Formats: sequence, C-alpha cells, structure tokens
Amino acid sequence: MKESEGIDDPATQRLDPPYQRIAAEFRARILAGDLRPGDRVPSIRQIAQRWGVAVATAIKVVAALRDEGLVEAKVGTGTVVRARSSRNERPAVPSRPRPAPPRAC
Repeated sequence: MKESEGIDDPATQRLDPPYQRIAAEFRARILAGDLRPGDRVPSIRQIAQRWGVAVATAIKVVAALRDEGLVEAKVGTGTVVRARSSRNERPAVPSRPRPAPPRAC
C-alpha cells in the first residue's frame, strides 16, 4: 500500500465489510464527543434503513461497538453511549483472594 493511502481512502473502504465501515463512523463520533455518554444510538432497524444494509449487518455494527466498550444496552432506553470511565470499573484481578477448595482426604 502506498504511504498516501490510508483508512479514509475510498479504495480501502470498499474492502472493509459494511458493518466495519458503519461501526467506524459511530466510533469516530463517540471519540470526537459528537455522541456523549448516555446518548442513544440508532436502533438496529434505523441503522439498517439509514445505511441500506441488512438487519444482520446492523446487529454486527452494534455488537462491534458493544465489544469495544463504546455502547451498552439499557432496559427501556435502547443502546446508549457508555461512559468512558465505566470501561475500567471492574478490576482485572479480584480484590480478595478466593478461598482454596477443600482437599480430598
């Protein structure tokens, strides 16, 4: 690939699956602050209609954003932008060691 070619290059974008291109749009808007924590993202059906893709593709968009920790499902609200600090709330290791299971005699 030429040095001048990059992510924004139309030839490169055509190679990416549609769900990745759409997820990249949302990711950029979230990281730029256009979509803030608590803001709703379009529903699966809205994504499918707006971008002219299948519902299965729209599901992959939301799943990719969820897997990246950028959005979360809220009961009664829909999918919303996740607070950035909440991505790191869970400790990587338990705060207290778990007791060892009893030994068999």
